[in-house]
Amino acid sequence: MMATRIHIVLWFLFISACSHLETNSSDLTHFDNNKLYQTLFPNEPPLNKPISVQRFQLVGTQLPSSSISNIDFSLSELQKVNFKQAKLDNIIFHGGRIINTDFSNSTLTNVSFSGAELRNVNFKNTKFINVDISNTHISDSNFEGALFFNTKLNKSRFADSILSNVTFEKSNLASVTFYYSSLKNINFSHQNLKHSIFTGCTISNSSFEGSNLEYADFSSSSINNSSFSSSLMINVKANNAKWSKINFTAIKGIGMNFENGHISESTMDYADLRETRFLETQFDKTTLNHTNLEYTNFSFSVMNNISLADSIISRAIFNRTSLAHANLKNTKAKWTSFLMANLEFSTLSGSDIHKADFRGANLQHTDFTNTKHFDNAIGFSKSENYSTIKPPN
Repeated sequence: MMATRIHIVLWFLFISACSHLETNSSDLTHFDNNKLYQTLFPNEPPLNKPISVQRFQLVGTQLPSSSISNIDFSLSELQKVNFKQAKLDNIIFHGGRIINTDFSNSTLTNVSFSGAELRNVNFKNTKFINVDISNTHISDSNFEGALFFNTKLNKSRFADSILSNVTFEKSNLASVTFYYSSLKNINFSHQNLKHSIFTGCTISNSSFEGSNLEYADFSSSSINNSSFSSSLMINVKANNAKWSKINFTAIKGIGMNFENGHISESTMDYADLRETRFLETQFDKTTLNHTNLEYTNFSFSVMNNISLADSIISRAIFNRTSLAHANLKNTKAKWTSFLMANLEFSTLSGSDIHKADFRGANLQHTDFTNTKHFDNAIGFSKSENYSTIKPPN
């Protein structure tokens, strides 16, 4: 108890001295708590351990531009505190509550927010270096222009927050949640985003290139003008998502769920999309050339004018899919199901259609020139089909 009282007294002295320095000193605008401790207690040895103010409540404090280090705010509540343009080193906010507080234009090094609640906090242009923000709940906060370097954000939750022009480098974002947040000009390249959640987010002009997005969730999100090239997207969930001008080149997306989505002006060339679910998805001006689509399900989707040239679509399912004017040249379409599909004016020239099932499909003006195993395909028994398709040479 005596130690706690001493810590609280020291903290009040610390705040008082801060105020004094701000109003009466022109050459002492930068300080840290060790120097301040020596100023307050000149006959005492230097303080070689952090000041602890655990479970403390601090409201409405205006700090000067400063360098502050070695303070433990664990389980404390800070409201309307001004850390603007501060340099914070080895500060602990673990398990605390930080509300309506300003860290803008600050540099945070070896700081811990783990397990804390951050609400309406301003981190604009803040640098996070070796910072721990894991298991932290963040809402209605501003991270415009922030830099995260070697920062732990795993299992943190961002809700209704603004992130723009943000860069993540060598950081851990596994299981992080960006719930209904706005993400613009974000560099997520080469980061660990496994199990991350972007539900309901608006994402634009961002890069996820080369990142690990296994089991990530983009459900009901809107993603525009962004790149996921060469990223690992196994078992990604993105039902009801809207994708526009997206680069999916060479992604590994086995087992993804893109049901009820809309993909426009995008490229999925050279990707591995085996066993992905594209049921009831609309594709506009999108290419999937040289892509592995084995066992992928496109049933009830709209894929008019799409290009699947030179792709593997063996055992894929296109039941009741609209593929009018589609380019399926030189595909491997063994055992592929086109039941009741619309292939009007499409081309499968040069494709291998061994045991492909065209029963009930609309094959008017469909081009089968130079196809392989045409005679082994299923669904050409009706004479009207032969009068409306272009047979192999």
